[in-house]
Amino acid sequence: MEFILRVYKREMLFDRLRRAFRRYGLRGALRAAWARIWGHVALSESHVWYELDPVGARPQRSLPQNLTLRRGDEPDLPLLDELPTVSPVEARVRIRDGNDLWLVLEDGRPLFSCWIFRRLTPVIAAPGGQLQLPAGTVCLEDSVTAAPARGRGIGPAAWSAIADALADEGQRHIITKVAGRNAPSRRAVEKAGFDAVALMHFRRIGPRSQTRVEVLDGNRGSFIAESLGAPR
Repeated sequence: MEFILRVYKREMLFDRLRRAFRRYGLRGALRAAWARIWGHVALSESHVWYELDPVGARPQRSLPQNLTLRRGDEPDLPLLDELPTVSPVEARVRIRDGNDLWLVLEDGRPLFSCWIFRRLTPVIAAPGGQLQLPAGTVCLEDSVTAAPARGRGIGPAAWSAIADALADEGQRHIITKVAGRNAPSRRAVEKAGFDAVALMHFRRIGPRSQTRVEVLDGNRGSFIAESLGAPR
């Protein structure tokens, strides 16, 4: 098992280097590698946590004509190379762990992708880097839109349809986090009916880290603070 884990980590590293070189060139790939190394030494970030009740009242948005939304599977993973998102290697692990990949396609080409995490979702401030989700709660992560398709309302429309599907299966809470500085993404999730419920501030210098959570909605945001073990 340990040997398999080492092989997997090496494969992930090579895959990330290959994608960075192809996307940014040699200098850009080196800058990205340095930023990643520095991020393991010092990191400071703030996120807004949002929540949506897929069963409750919320805006209904439709995808533009000629676009289709569907759940992706392992045969679809090569499509992710066309989007600024996780590698097919990492995506395969996510799918095999029971998480959902969603894709918006136009004539077979991917314009948008996102993930729905079940049971566990990656959160750097959580113990072990994974936040445990209670029954009836899923997490929306890694929503990306191809550059030429931005501004067409694809993200909010996709989230609306995904919320419909999750409501049908009995999910009651969809949570997601957005970087505090990312105003366009914050506006997009709010258009889809998500409400801000907590602010999370994370700071790490070397091996020491600190997390602080400011609860905005006592009924919903307290879950974030309690799960992260952070002072409010």
